[in-house]
Amino acid sequence: MEHLDTDLIELAEALRDPEVWRPQRLIPTPQQPERIAVLANFKKRLDDEDDAASSLLDEALKGPSAWWTNSLRKSGVRTAGIVRQLLLRMRAVSPRVPVDALVGT
Repeated sequence: MEHLDTDLIELAEALRDPEVWRPQRLIPTPQQPERIAVLANFKKRLDDEDDAASSLLDEALKGPSAWWTNSLRKSGVRTAGIVRQLLLRMRAVSPRVPVDALVGT
């Protein structure tokens, strides 16, 4: 606890220094092609995951909402894409049939 108190005191002292608040000019760094490639690849994987999730949900969400949970469980797919697509779809369902949106989330 003493260490935390010391850190907070040092932080408060640093924030009192006017130099800390003086605007600084940022020097733009050249973009690294490999970094851009990594980010583009990541975006592509997210898009592919979302497309696969959308296709799976087209099948899994057929029928009454009481079946949805079981259908998703049987698919065995547990990805962030499923979560993103489910939330997107449930936002559209919620105003019309709130109970179905609750089941879907």
